[in-house]
Amino acid sequence: MNRPYILARTPYISLFLLISFVMLFISACKPKEVLRSMYWWKTTFNPTQTEMDFIKKHNIQRLYIRLFDVDVENGNSFPVGSLQVPKILQLNLEVVPSVYLMNQVFLQIAPQDTTSLSNLALQVHHKVANHQKELKTSFANEIQMDCDWGTKTQRQYFYFLKALKKLNPKREISITLRLYPYKNTQLVGIPPADRAMLMVYHVESFKAYQAQNSIYTQQSAKPYFNRKTDYPLPIDVALPTFSWGILFRYGQFEQLLSGLTHDKAQSLKFLTPKNGKYEVQQDTLFQEVFLRQGDQIRVEQLSETALLAAATQSRQAIHQAKTHISLFHLDQNHLRSYSDKAIQAVFEVF
Repeated sequence: MNRPYILARTPYISLFLLISFVMLFISACKPKEVLRSMYWWKTTFNPTQTEMDFIKKHNIQRLYIRLFDVDVENGNSFPVGSLQVPKILQLNLEVVPSVYLMNQVFLQIAPQDTTSLSNLALQVHHKVANHQKELKTSFANEIQMDCDWGTKTQRQYFYFLKALKKLNPKREISITLRLYPYKNTQLVGIPPADRAMLMVYHVESFKAYQAQNSIYTQQSAKPYFNRKTDYPLPIDVALPTFSWGILFRYGQFEQLLSGLTHDKAQSLKFLTPKNGKYEVQQDTLFQEVFLRQGDQIRVEQLSETALLAAATQSRQAIHQAKTHISLFHLDQNHLRSYSDKAIQAVFEVF
């Protein structure tokens, strides 16, 4: 009498075990320790009270701060500009010094010119150290290099990273990693770094008139996450909470309009929504840019749903136990577009 009962229940027991296994697998795929972080990418470090409150409210533990850039002047590559700090803030979080290196820095240095590359690494090393003294704060045990390198600059950039590591043997050297080199390792190589911050944005060319959103769409980003093996470096993730406007004239790209949001565009009387863009109704000066009647502006900004999708999609790139999840970047004008609940949900994806 009991035998038919057992046979009848077997499929349900198997289904229960299968669901349990899947849930256990998903849980195992998640990193065990997730540290929340933000980027500060302005030239002056002077966060508002709203931005400081955001840090506390969302338990942000780390801040990546852009200290200076490296650019080319008169045919020579060297650090330019410095972070301005009008007032010293005692932050109860880690500060990671970040350096932005223009790709042209390495284009104008021959791959075999190792002396110039070593000297550049030394200059960057000294300038980071000087900043630490001036800010009167202790930096995290990490330095991050931000460079959109390619096949023509791979050898120069990689040698620079090795030289910088020799100057900082006990410090982690991290790099920013765009989606293209993340996917195409055989073409652009793997940087000699300790870890990589995967920048989950710029899925299309922002200069393309027909692009829906060059910052991120789930469909456009999908091909980049088809790796069959894990990326060889530990992966952190940066998600886009910034926005901008892209100005087109006669269907051709003109320039970027930084920080433009949909709310701002809708409040401007000289703009009218038309076919997914905003059309300029009269000649006007905006952000020190002369706009002509008939110009079109595409505002690119992630909705809460799209931001959550970016987080979910990028989770599969993480394969180590400890990871940093960052929002780019700490700016109240951008962050006000997202509710606290939405921000919390994004972090909890990981």
